[in-house]
Amino acid sequence: MVKGTGYLKFVKSKGHSYVYLNGRLSGEKSKKHLFSFGRMETALENMYAIRESNLLPGELINMRFTFDDLDQWILTLETKITRNGKRITF
Repeated sequence: MVKGTGYLKFVKSKGHSYVYLNGRLSGEKSKKHLFSFGRMETALENMYAIRESNLLPGELINMRFTFDDLDQWILTLETKITRNGKRITF
């Protein structure tokens, strides 16, 4: 189970940007990557595919994330603004 809420993190490696769900699991002190949505070029497509299949991956279900969370992450990638109003740059 995740303590607090998960958020998207963008990591650059070897010329590519990757999108991860980041957060802190209950009982752990440090934050870590909880789920990978893949390269930036395909991350939004991967999120759409999850939503269209109407079935969240088991890892996200076990951490108690919902489709509302997924919709928020999709909105963040589409608008490049977090739910707190912070602009993101890739």
